[in-house]
Amino acid sequence: MKTNTATATKSSSNSSSGKQKAKPALQDVSKLTPIQKAQLAKAANKKAGVSTSKPKRNPLPQFKAPADFKPHFLEVTVRTEADGLLATSIRAIRFQGRYDPDAEDKKKSDMSAYDMTTMIGIQARLAGLTFKPTNDRKYPVELKNRSAVKGSMRLPASTTFKLLLRINRRKADETLSVAIKTVWQGVKNKAGRVSGVELEKTDPICRMFRRAARFMPAAFKNVQAPPARRRKKADEVEE
Repeated sequence: MKTNTATATKSSSNSSSGKQKAKPALQDVSKLTPIQKAQLAKAANKKAGVSTSKPKRNPLPQFKAPADFKPHFLEVTVRTEADGLLATSIRAIRFQGRYDPDAEDKKKSDMSAYDMTTMIGIQARLAGLTFKPTNDRKYPVELKNRSAVKGSMRLPASTTFKLLLRINRRKADETLSVAIKTVWQGVKNKAGRVSGVELEKTDPICRMFRRAARFMPAAFKNVQAPPARRRKKADEVEE
């Protein structure tokens, strides 16, 4: 009887050990891509009950449009200094109707002649959103392969940029909204002439400027309408 009991116990021990699941092999994380690592970490956090959702951002303040406001296009030209930060010079041309860079003069108004306050607001927000604390890292002037550059960088040194803004008024609450439609960069050709080259939406500099649109409405809260143009008299036209 003792022999049978010992045999049964041994047999039971062998059967129970056979039922134990083998431990999974450790995965070599070093061979995973960044996306796979992120997916693995997200799955581990979800299993552990850790929330991975980002906290909600507080909404930005809204600014009412002036009573005499009219939606318009605005062409803004800025330039960087040798340190990659925006210079003090800025040019802003307001267009009447649709945007046409070759429009006649009567459909364009230089904002510096009648609304410097709004121009200062525009420059302040562009400078704030493009500022980076490091002086040693700047984006290259060349457009090719710039998207492959990683890390926090300043704008290219001594470079001119032109931005096309559309300033609107929301019908729901009469608040201002701003969209940066296009960004151009001044590029020298072989003859030494500078011409504007439109940046792609994926270009890091284009993305940097376009992020400023969210904070731009405050600059236009007191925007002034262009002064009314005086019609020439008949005798002046004849002369």
